[in-house]
Amino acid sequence: MTLVPLDIREESTRHTLALDAITRELGIGSYKEWDEEARLNWLHQELNSRRPLFRIRDIEQNNLNLDPDTRKTLMVYKVISELDSES
Repeated sequence: MTLVPLDIREESTRHTLALDAITRELGIGSYKEWDEEARLNWLHQELNSRRPLFRIRDIEQNNLNLDPDTRKTLMVYKVISELDSES
């Protein structure tokens, strides 16, 4: 049951840093250093992919070499994905 809608916000730099950490961990380059077109192309490709980019348990168990701020941002994404769409 949700009494009020949730509005979850984080500063956009944290999102960029989280995506940069993921692309570096995957060995495909630095998201932060890509131009806008490269970022959009990669994001579009990943959003249309049927495979997961990473396993959430790898973040929960800290199996990826991510700094605490990046892990926190990714865990926020996890919480958002578990909320009812009406939230």
